[in-house]
Amino acid sequence: MSLPTQAVILAGGLGTRLLPHTKNLPKPMIDINGMPFLSHIFEYLKNNGIYKVLLLTGYKSNKIVDYYGNGKQAGLEIDYSIGETDWKTGKRLKYAQDKLDDNFLMLYCDNYCPINLNKLYEFHKESPDGATVAVYNNLDSSTKNNVFVSPQGLVLEYDKSRKSKNLNGVEIGYFILAKKFIENLPEGNYPFEKKLLPYLIRKNRLRAFTTNHKYYSIGSIERLPETKRFLSDRKILFLDRD
Repeated sequence: MSLPTQAVILAGGLGTRLLPHTKNLPKPMIDINGMPFLSHIFEYLKNNGIYKVLLLTGYKSNKIVDYYGNGKQAGLEIDYSIGETDWKTGKRLKYAQDKLDDNFLMLYCDNYCPINLNKLYEFHKESPDGATVAVYNNLDSSTKNNVFVSPQGLVLEYDKSRKSKNLNGVEIGYFILAKKFIENLPEGNYPFEKKLLPYLIRKNRLRAFTTNHKYYSIGSIERLPETKRFLSDRKILFLDRD
């Protein structure tokens, strides 16, 4: 088994917390140091050996398609699954299932964490029948935790509200998943974490690859300055699991 060759990027949301930046642009096209944030993600993927990308788009998808096309100029092979603006992530994944590889890396379009993806996959191979998620240990309490990871490395709780008292990490949106999990999802319009994560947790099949490295986000206007500073020299860092 080798590192999945396909990255699937959820890139269809409205980006309301980024208004007015997203009035005329989809969130991943926000300019960060002279190029779209999505281009920083693409450079990161290429430097980790991933050149095949499936973009799950919705809001103003034409802006992304017109800019990147088939990905040739970016040195990638880009395909698209274009849905309605109001679709949640679960419906986007379900709609795209025929375009998914048997195993793939899934990312959110607004998070960036320079972990070594080969290290992530080496960890995943220890339990290949399950799924793996990258988790920031948040030792500096820079944000609120949303998962509880057991001493054995299993994710035992996911709490989007971040109110549970025993949470000890932050799920940063880097997953290694199997297509079979998406095929088994029910139809409907819902966030995937409401259906898939509870299922994996109940079955003890969601493992946490923990990292000490902070993640950076364009999820809100308040986070933009820090992300711009980190990506200012456009260097891609590779960190061992620590």
